[in-house]
Amino acid sequence: MLAAALRAGVPYVGLIAGRRRAAAVLAEVEGGGRVHAPAGLDLGARTPGEIALSVYAQIVAERRGGPGGIAAGGTAEG
Repeated sequence: MLAAALRAGVPYVGLIAGRRRAAAVLAEVEGGGRVHAPAGLDLGARTPGEIALSVYAQIVAERRGGPGGIAAGGTAEG
């Protein structure tokens, strides 16, 4: 499935896996450098819903050309 998505030119390809597992999978896939692994922005996600949100946030950032960081004018403290 991963190789097919890369061949088809899908604009965002993400792999939800730990770093070691992702490295092993990507070592066997041509064009693996285009794959976001692990997928998602670092939100400190733990639950399935939070992980889904982090992946969706990364997709939006990619589509809009944003860095996926703190919103303009915002601070880490809130």
